Amino acid sequence: MENYLETTKNFLEKTNTTLKIEFVKSGKHFSDDKDVRDIYKFTLKRGSRIYSSEFGNSLNDSGLKIINKGGQLLRTYNTSDMLKDGILKIVETKFIVAVEKFNYTNKQGYKVTQNELSVPTFPDEYDVLACLTKYDPYTFENFCDGFGYDTDSRKAEKIYNEVCKEYAGVCSLWNEDEIEQLAEIN
Repeated sequence: MENYLETTKNFLEKTNTTLKIEFVKSGKHFSDDKDVRDIYKFTLKRGSRIYSSEFGNSLNDSGLKIINKGGQLLRTYNTSDMLKDGILKIVETKFIVAVEKFNYTNKQGYKVTQNELSVPTFPDEYDVLACLTKYDPYTFENFCDGFGYDTDSRKAEKIYNEVCKEYAGVCSLWNEDEIEQLAEIN
């Protein structure tokens, strides 16, 4: 039985679609974010059709965390600063722009082992495609009703417009049958 990532890669190959994922910055991605997360730009390309947008990684998969053997969080670094300081470097492969981990020594000269690090986990093909909108959001009222938003909310209207834009991007790349296959991946 295939796993989700294999199924996603097979879908991309079968539909002759390429996906490029690039680290953009560490920052606040969603309007109500209180913490910094890693933000990526992804670009899906199929022939001359292109859809590109941003992907906000989970907080858990963003940045570097130094944890002591007792499980206590000692320090965090955001990915943008680590790249700037040379702790990490970006390496591009066929499908994805990823990060190569460097050995890290803190300012006191103690070498931090991999067992004590929670390093950034960069999104893969499955992570991005699983989050895409695969169903028509229809009207704003239907959208609000389905997701529990207030129809008088400007925030809800902004989210609705973004979802509609994403759904249009998905529809520009794949036909109805392919979108149904994509929906089965997650």
